[in-house]
This record gives sequence, C-alpha cells and structure tokens, in this order.
Amino acid sequence: MFRRLVAVPFLVAAPVAAASPRADAGDGPRRVVVCTDISMGLDCTNVFGSPPSAADPDDAWALAWALNHPEWEVVGVVVSFGNCACETPPTTCDPPPAEPGEIPCEVLDEQVEIARWVVEACGRDTPVHRGASRRFAIDGPAPAGTVAAVEAILAEPGPVTIIGIGPATDPAYLVRDLAAVGRLDRIDRLVLEMGQIGPWAGQAGFTINGTPVSDYNFRGDPEAARWLLEGEDSLPETTLVPFNAIRFGFVTEPGLDLLAAVDRATTARVAADSRAWLEKWVGIFGEPGFHLWDLVCMLAVADGAVFDTVAVRASVECLDDRPSLQLAEIRGRSRITGALHLSGMGPPLVSQPVTFASAEATSGSSDQNVIAQLALKAWFDCPPAADPCPGDLNGDGRVDAADLGMLIAMWGVCP
Repeated sequence: MFRRLVAVPFLVAAPVAAASPRADAGDGPRRVVVCTDISMGLDCTNVFGSPPSAADPDDAWALAWALNHPEWEVVGVVVSFGNCACETPPTTCDPPPAEPGEIPCEVLDEQVEIARWVVEACGRDTPVHRGASRRFAIDGPAPAGTVAAVEAILAEPGPVTIIGIGPATDPAYLVRDLAAVGRLDRIDRLVLEMGQIGPWAGQAGFTINGTPVSDYNFRGDPEAARWLLEGEDSLPETTLVPFNAIRFGFVTEPGLDLLAAVDRATTARVAADSRAWLEKWVGIFGEPGFHLWDLVCMLAVADGAVFDTVAVRASVECLDDRPSLQLAEIRGRSRITGALHLSGMGPPLVSQPVTFASAEATSGSSDQNVIAQLALKAWFDCPPAADPCPGDLNGDGRVDAADLGMLIAMWGVCP
C-alpha cells in the first residue's frame, strides 16, 4: 500500500529539461496552440470503426506537460474527432467526398469537457475550443472553434507554434484561414505527429511485438495532411514526428499506482481513467505499459536538440489499399523536417529511476523511465484543488446554521 507522497523529486536527463534556442528567446515564452483529439476515460469508436474500447489518454498527459512547461504559454487548445469518431470515413485510398460543415457530435462535446478539466486541473484559464467533427474541406467553412483560435492568434502580437497530436484537420483550418488574411507570419512552426520514415518507409504501418499499428493521426484525415505537406512552399515550416520515431517512454502500472497514491482528486482521476488503456497495451501488445507518443512529440518542440532531424520530402502513397504518409530524406533545404528519433538519452531510456522523498513510497517504481518521469511530474506539478468554502458542509454555497446543525449531528465518538 502506498502512502501519501510528501515530495516527488525527479531525476531527468538535462537535455530534455532545457528549451531549444529561438530567435525571439528574449521576447517571452513560446506561444503554443495544441490541436488534440483528447479522449481520456471515454469508451468510444475511433475513426476506423473499431469497437468501443478505452480511448487513448496520452493526449491528456501531453497537454498537462505543455501547460506546466515553464517557458511555454499555451494560448489555446482545439479539440477534434480522431480517437473518438463522429462518423466513420472510408479507409481506402479513394478520397471521400468533401462534405463541408460540422455535424452534431456528442462525444466531441465530451472530449472538449475533458480538455477543460485538464486545463483547470493544471491551474490555467487557457481557452478550449470545439474543433472539427469531420474531415477537412478545403472550400468549406471552418469549425467555430478554429475560427475563435485564429481570432485569438491575431489579437496578440508574436507568432505561435501549432502542435497537432491528432488528425491534421484543425491545423489545416488554422493555416488555411491565416493564409487567407495574409498572416502566415503568425505561425512560427507547425508540428504534426504522423508519417513513416527510415526502415518503416514503404509500409502502411509498423509493428509492435508483431502486431500491426497504423499511422492513425494521418489516416484520420489524409486530405488535410496532403494539403499541408504537398502544398506551396509559402506554407509554414513544418516538423513531422513520425510514429515509428516516438516509441519511447511507457506509463506502467506502478506509475499509475503512484498517481493514485497522491491524495488529490486530479491524480486519482488520471490514474483511474488511464488503467483500461494500460491493460489494453499489456494484453494486446505485450508491452509493459502504454506509450507516451504525444509527450514525445511535445519534446520535439521543447528541445529539438534531443532529436536527430533531417530534411524530408513528404508524399502520400497507397499501400495495401490504405493511404500512407511516407517521408524520404533529401539533401538540401526543405520546409519539412522529420524527427528521426530521440538522441542523447541512451536507449532504452530506463536508466534514470524515479526517486522519492520517503523510502516507503518507492516500492514498485523501478521500471519508470525518463519520459515517464516527465509525464508523472506534470501531474504532480498541477496544484491541488482548493476547497472554495471549507465550512460549507451541505454544499449550498453558504456557511450558516444549517452547516452547524450538520456538525452537531455528527458530534460524538467515531466507531
């Protein structure tokens, strides 16, 4: 049984903790817009019609880390379909007909509420916008949420970095609408988690312990990715973080136990809502836990020095009757770079154990790794929820005789 943790100092590789140099480093924090298909704790069907199952909580872990980054200002979160689907698009290489406009989507509304909960849990007031409920339509109206995000970007001076850890739909609308008003200068860089590179190029997916895994973010909206990556050179500088390059870091059962052991509603919910996903990875893929894909993508933004990057050409190919995003290294300059893999951290990234203030809290924590430490630390860094009215025993927003009566009724010796 774990006891309440007094403090949680972490041993973290130094290159990860530092922020990458920027031309405007003296102008304040990096302004970031996160486009996510966050779905922690939901049972839903994904964009490929998979049976209802525990949805991927990784976005929530990455978002908490981004919100707590000391040199970032997350100025907006845009939530779209992806991990949870509002409609099931075709999975063949034939592009679906462009159907402009949004559709009712109850599960997307639930995803928005999860994102708002993460923001509040981290003590922030970052706006959360309801993004796309269906695939990108180049000539169609943008979702109201991306319109609001564009207005917020234009309202403040300085550029933003757009990070897409879901389908490319909302990033495509943001880029399209900023281009329409001649303000692509407001995008410092676009970072998308998708693609195949290196030994996995030429395959429709990659395998984990022999089980095929698709590039789900790309396949969620191939046309949005195609427009962003095969478009004009005037589009933003783009970093692609391929799926086969971000298989680093696990959250394991002991990690979730550590979260649950902290006496906070926030960490208890994260642990509870992540367990089913962990059990799925252990049971289906034989892995020790679930991958922190989205957090690794964030690291490509926070400190490019921990990644080996190359100039790439991005092309959409049809493999096994499925669209696949292939990245090929090229010589010379390109507006698109690929993050090959983490470097300088020493595979298999499990050499830095978590250390705790109290010896009795260390049981079962030896298999944590550097990236898991970053993820756990993000949740530990979120402030505990304050009791807005400690004496309000009946929850009516007042401290009065009714509360005194409840206190007197409870008076006595505990059994």
